Amino acid sequence: MKLYLPVALNEIGGRQNNEDNIYPSFQSATASDRLFIVCDGVGGQNKGEVASELICKELNAYFESSFLSSFPENKENVEVDSFLERALKYVEGKMSDYLIKYPNCRGMASTLTLIYFFDDAVWLGWVGDSRIYHIRNGEVLYRTKDHSIVEDLIRVGEITPEEAKTHPQRNVITRAVKGKDEPTKIDKHLIHEVEANDYFFLCTDGILENFSETEIGKWFLREKAPEAIKNNILQNAQGRTRDNFSMYLLKVQEAGQVLKPKTKTEVESKIEKKVSRRNTLIGFGLGVVSTLFILFLVLLLVKPEIKIQEFFSNQLKPLTGTPTNISAGTSTTLLGGTSTNISASSSTIPLAGTSTNISAGTPTENN
Repeated sequence: MKLYLPVALNEIGGRQNNEDNIYPSFQSATASDRLFIVCDGVGGQNKGEVASELICKELNAYFESSFLSSFPENKENVEVDSFLERALKYVEGKMSDYLIKYPNCRGMASTLTLIYFFDDAVWLGWVGDSRIYHIRNGEVLYRTKDHSIVEDLIRVGEITPEEAKTHPQRNVITRAVKGKDEPTKIDKHLIHEVEANDYFFLCTDGILENFSETEIGKWFLREKAPEAIKNNILQNAQGRTRDNFSMYLLKVQEAGQVLKPKTKTEVESKIEKKVSRRNTLIGFGLGVVSTLFILFLVLLLVKPEIKIQEFFSNQLKPLTGTPTNISAGTSTTLLGGTSTNISASSSTIPLAGTSTNISAGTPTENN
């Protein structure tokens, strides 16, 4: 999957200091980058900017050391859920280590959004109320669900999305990255259906303060170049947003080929073929054994004095093409054209398709 040059914002907005952080750092991203992170240090908490910066730094370090060096490009060999959970635990551990050295930062926290581009799919992960959008031709195909009080109220039908904008608890989040003493959970999503010119938009809640999803969709429908969309967002947010506002805007230049997983039908078909071949071999073997057993029973009725060992010994030899003499007498034809002599008074039923001379040499055929 190929990207156009990513564009970003990391603005102070109406705050006294900027608690947002992004990765790659502002104006350093390239089209070959695959990991992008946007974090919002929790407002009102101690050292929110430290928390957001630490998450960006340590999460990237974990990807480079534990992921990119260990797994192939194909995401099918990677378990998304377990990897991102381990990554979060690693970051929480690093935050706790930092707090031991700098206890004045206790209480720091941050939201987290991350996106990783594979050749054939896109990973999303998030904690808190910073968001990720997947947009195509101005239509929002997917949006992450906030971990916030108002999102929970919307989900259970207590308030509407419009009412959430002015709700007194609209800025209260239910999840944030704080450290291993207060562990949290990361939500994950994997997107396979990606097309050229799709957008992925990571942003903090400062950008969303005064804009609806419908208005955001219009930006992407009207403007085609990522830089033009970024400038439009900046002009609309500057001077109107009380919070910091940050984002990454990522446009897909060329979508990778989606690997088609083996379907249940294909797998079942292969299994059925193997079972069919096995059953054919088993059936043939049982048929041979049954025929020999019936032949033995018939001969036993005609000639009770025949011995079991002698019978099977003499019957197995013709299968290998070896002539066998039971006793001097008339000639009979068995499998493979082999000959055996049977006394004139004896009678036998040969295997299917063979002809046998009995007594005075009268021919008969078994169907």
